[in-house]
Amino acid sequence: MLNAFCHRNYSDGNSIRIKLSPDNLMIENPGGFLKGISADNIIDRQNARNRLIADSLLRWKLVEKAGLGYDIMWEKSILDAKDGPDVSETDEFEFRVNINREEINQDFLKYINATQELLEGLDIHEIIAVHRISKGENANLSSKQYTRLLNIGLIEKSGYAKGTEYFLSKSYYTHSNKRGAYTKQRGLSDEKYKELILEHINNFGKAKIRELEDALKIKRRRIHRLLGLLRDTGKIKFEGTKKHGVWTKCG
Repeated sequence: MLNAFCHRNYSDGNSIRIKLSPDNLMIENPGGFLKGISADNIIDRQNARNRLIADSLLRWKLVEKAGLGYDIMWEKSILDAKDGPDVSETDEFEFRVNINREEINQDFLKYINATQELLEGLDIHEIIAVHRISKGENANLSSKQYTRLLNIGLIEKSGYAKGTEYFLSKSYYTHSNKRGAYTKQRGLSDEKYKELILEHINNFGKAKIRELEDALKIKRRRIHRLLGLLRDTGKIKFEGTKKHGVWTKCG
């Protein structure tokens, strides 16, 4: 509400509207995005339509810091295991923010409560990333940020290079009593997959990429890398054309 009061367009005679339902809270505010701000960069770009009001709210300690309203909404939503605020319906005349009131993942809530000390040291992009990873979505972080989340133990990864997949740490699957899902998500080690490839070739005398995809249930990029490792150690070789060739055992 303070954000709506601070950033509304006072030259527009329409009122601030609040729509409350059991599932969500919608706030509609006269005045769309300011120049240079969009739904994609609203966390990183701050500006005040009414600077005097914004400075007064800060001076009266009604807000913690200028420009952090949207960040705080995101953080509080995630800590309650809810989707973050949605401003996708905003247009050039009216700012609309939809806040989900329904808990979306009780298991994630348990995980959040168990790892709050770790979360306190993260910036808002990293907190949102943990939330998105919990939903199986692309977190869109830099390699440095992924490494930070890996090092503090909030997430884990499987695969390599463009085939890398990130998922929540073992702690999440333990708290949600989904240990089997963790093992499935983590997958087998490279050594195990290489053993399966060799076993397939021993059984059938040769192997095609499509067969290995069906057998191993991993991405083609990773299969090619594993085949390359086996070839480099002299265990298998490629015969035929690039399109129709097969992998066979050496010797």
